[in-house]
Amino acid sequence: MAIISRLAGAILCQTDSSFYLVGDLKEPLDFTSAGFDEENIEPLKKPWVKLSPNGRAIDKGSEQVLMEYLADDALVEKLADLFMIKRNGSISERLWGLMLETNEVHKDGVPDCTWLAQTPEDVWDMVRETVLKC
Repeated sequence: MAIISRLAGAILCQTDSSFYLVGDLKEPLDFTSAGFDEENIEPLKKPWVKLSPNGRAIDKGSEQVLMEYLADDALVEKLADLFMIKRNGSISERLWGLMLETNEVHKDGVPDCTWLAQTPEDVWDMVRETVLKC
C-alpha cells in the first residue's frame, strides 16, 4: 500500500521508501523543514517529482489515505490523472474531497482508497468532468 496525503496543496505520495510530489504547490513550502531537499517543481512540464529526504523527520501532511501500490511511476501518473487540473497543474480540492467522502476505514484507522486506483478511467473521467463543472 502507498500512503497518499496533501502537502502545501500538492499530493505527497509515499511508497516503500520513496516520496513523490504530484501537482503544483498552492502555498509556500520550506522543503528543508518538511524533510526534503529542495526540488524544482514544474507541473505543467512534468506533473510529479521524486523527492529526496534530507534526514529530518518527514512532514507527511494531513488527510492521509491508503491507495493500492502500483509501480512508482504508474502510481504518481495515476494520481496526476485523477486529481490534477491540467491547465494550471494544481490539485482539485473538489475531487480530493469526493475521494475522502467515499471510502472505508482501513484497520489502521486510515481511509482506504484502493477502489480509486481500480476505477475504470472512462468512469472517473465522467465523474471528474461533472465535479469540475460545478
